[in-house]
Amino acid sequence: MEIKEGSVVRSQFWPEPVKVEKVVKIGDNYRIVGSTINSNQYVDAVLSKEEIGKFTQQTSLLMLKMCFWLWKLTDLSLPPCLTHYWQ
Repeated sequence: MEIKEGSVVRSQFWPEPVKVEKVVKIGDNYRIVGSTINSNQYVDAVLSKEEIGKFTQQTSLLMLKMCFWLWKLTDLSLPPCLTHYWQ
């Protein structure tokens, strides 16, 4: 898995998803700098390519949550991004 700046990932290293602010390659490893989504805790870790390969991307879940709240706030009909989940 390729980690990009701005992505949201989940891993066994942190108790909640992390928004990646910076990725720096250091030899065969990568330095990940960011913060946890809910508690906004600072994250700065050097991990191997194998460890990063176990990450799961959370961007779609974040987008789904944002879409849901936008729908709730606007009180409109069900938006296309939510149709698949609630019909």
